[in-house]
Amino acid sequence: MAHRREVDVYVNTGADLYELKWHDTGTYVSSPIDDEDMIVRFNQGEYVDVGIALSGLGGRLSFTSDGEPLINGSPFENEVSVMFLNSEVHVVIYPSGYSCLEEAVGGGGCI
Repeated sequence: MAHRREVDVYVNTGADLYELKWHDTGTYVSSPIDDEDMIVRFNQGEYVDVGIALSGLGGRLSFTSDGEPLINGSPFENEVSVMFLNSEVHVVIYPSGYSCLEEAVGGGGCI
């Protein structure tokens, strides 16, 4: 949102990673921490014991320049589990654009 550009989120369960790319160019978003390509790899480094068990995405997730989340270019009505981490926690995106971690068993809101 700070750049006023649409961003696409790609989850690759086989490679245990997710990446962010600019929707208009397909190039990587730069990490605000180290200016490297925004690729988060699990099962290594600070995420050595974390893996992506599966993704409930079912299509391309993007965020408009205003922060509205879209699946395959369309708004959605219910929360979406973007990825399950170690089958214990899942990353959830709400139609408002709010995102959080929730326990995979029992739900009950953000942790």
